[in-house]
This record gives sequence, structure tokens and C-alpha cells, in this order.
Amino acid sequence: MTITPKRDEKQTECHRINLEEGPTVTPTMLLNEVFAQFDANCKSIELDSSDVPFALELSNTLSSPFSSEEEFAVTALALLNEYLFEGLSDTPIRPKKKILGEAKSDGTYSCESKLLLSVKFHRENGERDSTMHNIGCYIHALPDPVDCQIPSFLLDFSGPLLNVSGIVNVGEDKLVCDPLSVSFPLVFSDNDDLLLGLARLCASLKTAVRELRTLSISNSESLKPPMDQLQFPFKRSYEKDGVVTKFTYTKRIVKCTFEAKTESGVEVIVKFSRTYGKEVHEYCAKAGVAPALLHCETLVSGWIFIVMEKSNSALLVNVLQERGLARQLLEPKINQIRELLRAKNFVHGDLRVSNLMWEEDKKELTIIDFDWAGKCGEVVYPPLINTTAHWPDGVAPGKVIEAAHDEYWLDLVLELDEVTE
Repeated sequence: MTITPKRDEKQTECHRINLEEGPTVTPTMLLNEVFAQFDANCKSIELDSSDVPFALELSNTLSSPFSSEEEFAVTALALLNEYLFEGLSDTPIRPKKKILGEAKSDGTYSCESKLLLSVKFHRENGERDSTMHNIGCYIHALPDPVDCQIPSFLLDFSGPLLNVSGIVNVGEDKLVCDPLSVSFPLVFSDNDDLLLGLARLCASLKTAVRELRTLSISNSESLKPPMDQLQFPFKRSYEKDGVVTKFTYTKRIVKCTFEAKTESGVEVIVKFSRTYGKEVHEYCAKAGVAPALLHCETLVSGWIFIVMEKSNSALLVNVLQERGLARQLLEPKINQIRELLRAKNFVHGDLRVSNLMWEEDKKELTIIDFDWAGKCGEVVYPPLINTTAHWPDGVAPGKVIEAAHDEYWLDLVLELDEVTE
């Protein structure tokens, strides 16, 4: 969700993003590396001797009946402080009173005047929105003026459920808040998977608090990019052949794809994706039907960081709408792409006209968006595929991408009215 704070009016505007029509924001895991590491740790962190016993104690203690919400909060805070701040000299999570209109956090932890952790307790799930109370506390704690990035974790205890969210400012008056975990039931269970999941969550949070603390104490440069860069991902450089290339984002193109400019003034396209067909992209680029791939790296969160050249090409769909193209000019280029993919048994998966580019000077057709590309029979459509598009038969979430599906889209391009005889 995105949040627009109105501190003077003691109001907060909260917008839950409509994936189809709403404004696009960058996920918190791409905005700050601590969130990315937290997500990775929740899946694979190595547990020590204290993590599982703490998860058991937390579940057993908080599943007991309490006479009041205050007693519930005091008990939980004592457990959290003993575990999360073990070995630290800091003042741990401190109780907090009402701070912004009706918003109230039950406990906060700050370091170097930066809010790093906010906790809210409700005895029963569904009574009130714990997340919004924590967001209110975060807004109140922002410096005036806002002159740096302030990542923070929000802990919501709603009845028997524990949720963890990440929140970070993306400018002076915009925030982004994302859930970073599923809801874990704090009740005794002999389900080993649930117990281990909760233990990893707690261990990951313990690690994350220390990472944020270190960043704050060291006044890390990673928290102080130019203000116009706060809305963009934390990755601002890549290394190739031992040479580090730094860049500055200039604008968002769509979703998690951006234009950027290197220190030497070269314009590039920077993209973040959950999957990517690196081998197919490199093959097509070598054949001259895709932009050169400059870098491809899997980040700790599992997101893939891609940097490619920015070409002078225009979207084919725009070229066709503006002036059309002759079939005799376009058909050989379509067939070239078709034959190149066949030769290596590659599939692209999304060869709609919106993913084809036309370079007028060279009269060349190129492909973009290799997110789903790979070997035929080995790659599948993503779970969040737009099922309202007019896909060929056999296309569905999790289904294998077939060469016939690519053929369908390439054939369809030549049937468009804007392709003249």
C-alpha cells in the first residue's frame, strides 16, 4: 500500500494498489536491502539454540487468556525485548501512548532518532487495524524535514496472529508499506512446519533489527541517496569484468522497469523480475533481435536484477498505430524471430505486439521482456498472468509455455489492419 501522511491534520491517506489500474510503486524488498535479506532469511536462516524455544514460549504464553489488552501487551513486550535485544546495550522496545489522532502504537524501538520497530497489540483479531496504528506511529516519528530513507519493521499482534510488515519513505510525503510475512498463529501446535516458520520469522527479525541498528549508528550512505532516488530500488550499480558501473534512475517505464543513466552518461534500462530468461535474451541479442544484455544477477530476495542497453527503437504497436508498416517489410523480420527461437528450442511466452520494437533507421524488429523465456517444455506461465488477455488455447497459470503460443502471436501481428499489403 502507499500512504500519504498529513501530519498537521492528523490524517493519513491509505491507498491499496489496484494492480491493473492503480499507481505503481516499488516493493519494499527492492527499496531497502534489509527488507530483502529479511525475506530471504525467513526462508532459509540457520536457527540457533534459542530460536525454537522462544517461538514455543511466545506461542504458549500469548495463547493464554489475559484479563486486559494492557496485560497482553506488557507480557508480549517483555518476551520480545529479552529475545530481540539479547546482548545489546540499547534501550529496548518502550511502551508508547496515543501519538497521532486515534493511532496508537504499544511499543517502539528507535536508534539515532530513527524509528526502527513499532509494535501493536489487539487481543482479538478484527477489532481494529493494527497496521494502520503502527503506520501512524511511523508517520509521527519521521523527521521534519525528511532528509533520508528510514526503513522500519511493523509488528502486528492481532489476537492469536502475528504479522510483520516493512515500511519506508519514498520521498518527503510518500510512504510504502508491504507485508513481509504470512500471518503466524501464536497457539500451541504440533505442526512442525508452522513452528519452524515462526522460529525463522523471529530469528530473521532479530537479525534485521541489528542490521537496521548498524545502518543507523554508522549513518550509512545507503540511507542517504538523493531525495529524488528514494522512490527507486536500492540497486544503483552493477559489476562486470571487475568494473563497477554506477547509475542514477531517471524515470519509471512500467511496474519494475526503469530508465537510468550511468556516471559516464550512457542511458540504460534497469529491470527487476521474479523470473528471467537470461540465456534466451543473450542468444537473441547476439543475433541482433534484442537489446544487449549488460548484466543479470539474482538478488538475495530472489528478485532478478537486469541491466540492458537502451535502444532507439519504438514500440511496434505505436509505429503501427501512427503510420503502419508494409507486410513485405515486416514479414521477413517476423520469420527471422520465429526461426531463431525454433533453432534452439526456445520459447518467449509473451510475443504480443507490445513486446516487439521497431527501429526505423535500420528497419529492424527486436524483442523485449524475456521474463518468461526459456527452453520449450521447461518454463511455465506465472501464477499472476493476466487471464483477461486473448491468449491462445492452453495458456493458464502454471501451464507449460509452448512454441505454438509464440507462433500464435507472431502470426497475429501480420494479420493486423495496420500491416499493409
